[in-house]
Amino acid sequence: MRIVCPARSAAAVLSPAAASGERHVANAAAISAIDGMAGVGKTQLALHAAHELVRGGRFTDAQLYVDLRGFDADHPPVDPAVVLETFLRQLGVAAQRIPAVLEERAAMFRDQMHGRDALILLDNAAGEEQIRALIPASPSCLVLVTSRRSLAGLETASLHTLDVFNPAESVTLLARMAGNDRIAAEPEAAAAIAEACGFLPLAIALAASRLRARPTWTLAHLVHRLHAPGLDVFSAGNRALRPILDLSYRGLPPSTKFLFCTLGLHPGDDFSAAAAAATGGTSATETDRILERLQDEHLLQRTASRRYRFHDLVRRYAAELIHTELTAAERITEGAGT
Repeated sequence: MRIVCPARSAAAVLSPAAASGERHVANAAAISAIDGMAGVGKTQLALHAAHELVRGGRFTDAQLYVDLRGFDADHPPVDPAVVLETFLRQLGVAAQRIPAVLEERAAMFRDQMHGRDALILLDNAAGEEQIRALIPASPSCLVLVTSRRSLAGLETASLHTLDVFNPAESVTLLARMAGNDRIAAEPEAAAAIAEACGFLPLAIALAASRLRARPTWTLAHLVHRLHAPGLDVFSAGNRALRPILDLSYRGLPPSTKFLFCTLGLHPGDDFSAAAAAATGGTSATETDRILERLQDEHLLQRTASRRYRFHDLVRRYAAELIHTELTAAERITEGAGT
């Protein structure tokens, strides 16, 4: 399910120096960290950028890739020591020479990477601590990192928060997957589908897949279905939006989960920190901490006017959780506070 927009190129996720091939003066690899909400296309963009760079003759000494499974329903995050063992073997180090201790493996990896024109793609990171040992010290290396969690703690990294598509990009993806003629026949409905998907690449791809599987459907019919309550319609085959959002929600602390759910029922497009505190029954300090956590997890956005808003589909997801996650007592408390 390819969801890269043509406008999203390697240059979009690289610092000017890394994109041009300029070497850094400091003893550090160039790091481009791509974060953003679930389903926004971080992995696809990073892979697209990596292929562009290699096709352009860059990083010919080595290309290393790992899925760190930072957000995976079936597996825990990968131990950095395991990743280093795999990388060292790929670089030609004999198994019996690889140290057992993480720090020693990291030192050997840095030594092996020194001076190499190499690209390392660390996909789906759980956070900064998982990847620190995987970053070489050589300025000849480029490290691409993706995560749905903010990576602002990575020193020297060039940070890129990936946003949703714009309306034109959304319709382009819809046409690419569902067929140009079909989209051109109902341009207004195509635009309405993109809007109902919140311009989220994964949601658009799932909607397009449903159109392909239902050749007799009109686009207007799909628009009607997309506005039904819940997220069930955002699925195709074994792919669905709800389990993807679950992976972000499950790792939250209980107090953060509670406020996230209750804010899903807040009227209006946005809300203030004071309104959030009143809704959750928490102090201003605690509410601010929770709102910061939700922003770092890309489950909430802060607007230019210092208010907060959900992505439309995340709001629908949060509202659904009121009925499945909160206890009866919590729902009574939530209802009394609104």
